[in-house]
Amino acid sequence: MSKSLPNPRGRLFCFVLYPEENQEHERVLTLLKQNYVVLGINHNRDVWHKYDDNFEEGEHYEGEPKKAHHHVIVKFENSRYLQALAKELSCEYNLIRKIGSFRSMAIYLTHRDYPRKARYNVDEFYGLLIGDLMKCLGDDDLDNQLIEVITYLEGINRYMSYSEFIKWCTCNGYRQLLSKHSFQIDRVFNECQGKYHAQQLESKIHRGK
Repeated sequence: MSKSLPNPRGRLFCFVLYPEENQEHERVLTLLKQNYVVLGINHNRDVWHKYDDNFEEGEHYEGEPKKAHHHVIVKFENSRYLQALAKELSCEYNLIRKIGSFRSMAIYLTHRDYPRKARYNVDEFYGLLIGDLMKCLGDDDLDNQLIEVITYLEGINRYMSYSEFIKWCTCNGYRQLLSKHSFQIDRVFNECQGKYHAQQLESKIHRGK
């Protein structure tokens, strides 16, 4: 390989492979599954859309099935050079790219945040990093729930006891959130109730004038 080629170093890399069409890709995929710590998915339900970056009118049409392909995230304990990894697997370096965030890439591969794309479930993934994927998705769900609860508290314009708030959380499926983010939620609850009491006090002062 030419020394002029990009040779990034990192602990996380992602492969894009077409094993159904290319025997070399099939060989690399087998090696990754057998010898590396990976998270992989076969994207076999993707279709072309006009908003896709590499969509070419005449070459593709809206809704046309894309070729099935595997995305495989590889994680190392210590940093590696991309070209060294390619040499180790005897594959082309352009099959690999360095990634900065496991969480972002793993969630992206589910297509959860892309309603026009085919959705992929956890049970369709393979590899030793499935547990890490599940943790990312669980944490992300809790982050969204935290935003929902904060928005609810900010919208309350009345006195609410803490016990009433706990009952509301329990009835609406936020028990796990309360357990994990109790400090943040308590602080927001007190801030919102403090603002309400301040508004009530200000209103009484104005009425007394």
